Amino acid sequence: NYVQGLPNKEGAYCRSGSRTPMQWDDGINAGFSTAEKERLYLPIDPSSERPTVAAQDGDPSSLLNVVRRLIRLRKEIPALGARGEFEVLKKVGGGFPLVFRRSLGDSACVVAVNPSGKEVEASLATDGELTPLLICGTCERRRDGTTLTLKLGAASSAVFRETPTP
Repeated sequence: NYVQGLPNKEGAYCRSGSRTPMQWDDGINAGFSTAEKERLYLPIDPSSERPTVAAQDGDPSSLLNVVRRLIRLRKEIPALGARGEFEVLKKVGGGFPLVFRRSLGDSACVVAVNPSGKEVEASLATDGELTPLLICGTCERRRDGTTLTLKLGAASSAVFRETPTP
């Protein structure tokens, strides 16, 4: 959660608003510290709507739980690890979506990312099967022969396991 108007600290280059203390709960200083608020390195987000770990922990669609699922996928699927090969499959005219494949041995995944504020599509030439592993937002798939079209909603992403068709 970015907090506007904070002073630069130690070369933050206008990023201080992204470096505020972890907001654990709704307690004093959002559960980060029992110190007086004036003694905190950077102030806590003052919004009553600020996200907290306690609130997001029980929400399966929260950013916290999405990141947890991504970490679990990376540990479980070799292609998503540091040694996985990276191949861009589709980048539409310098825009979105960005679709890429990560592969290692017989492990392969296709990732589609649309951070834009509008729905986008990408068509890929593939005869493999894509099984959804994690979808954030909306993602529709449509196949016509060896062409697969992905339609991602605004600010959406998807991770698929790719398996070749026998």
